[in-house]
Amino acid sequence: MAMSNEASRRASGAAMEASRLAGGAAMEASRRAGGAAMEERRRGKQLVDDINSLANPPANRKTLRTVDPVGGVPARRGSGVYQAPAAAGGGIASPLTEVADSRV
Repeated sequence: MAMSNEASRRASGAAMEASRLAGGAAMEASRRAGGAAMEERRRGKQLVDDINSLANPPANRKTLRTVDPVGGVPARRGSGVYQAPAAAGGGIASPLTEVADSRV
């Protein structure tokens, strides 16, 4: 039996809707995959891993041995006595006086 126009239109509409939903889902998946790939490129983790795989691993550095201090005076606290520096003279004599008619 032949399908009526209404049933044909409904079937066609349902098929288009399903096609659009599938296409939309595919586009969304593509955008998400593109975003993840862009983030990977921006972070550069894969590139860093590739470069590090080519380079030789760094050598382990040995720590320096400790050396006991030799000579010198051990630190002490509060053992100094302050002595004011001796007056060396210099400067101007006080009190300053002005002699009349000394300015020209």
